[in-house]
Amino acid sequence: MKLYCLFFLLLIYSCSIKKESVCNENLSFKNAFFRNIEIVENHTLRKEGKNDILTALDFISKYADVSYDKIYNYEIRYPNIEDFNQDKANWIKWYESNKCNNIQFKNNNTKANNTN
Repeated sequence: MKLYCLFFLLLIYSCSIKKESVCNENLSFKNAFFRNIEIVENHTLRKEGKNDILTALDFISKYADVSYDKIYNYEIRYPNIEDFNQDKANWIKWYESNKCNNIQFKNNNTKANNTN
């Protein structure tokens, strides 16, 4: 009986130990990714950065889905804020799901897209 109690206590103790997860987040990538989201947002909300939006969307699309079918009209912009917000939510969801995987830049395209 004492052996069962000891086993039970050890089992409870082992289950209560917090296992720390290791997050290997690439902060350089994070800065570039969110900077490109900001460029798209500035163009969508304030019509700023018209020349940069395609570069920013190209960068984002290497990692997460971009609704190009909604953007490619004669102005190359989101037709409404709802479409942008839906894409932005998906981009952030993608980042949150993958941030601990030490995301690496594709095609060594860091310099053009990592403006501080």
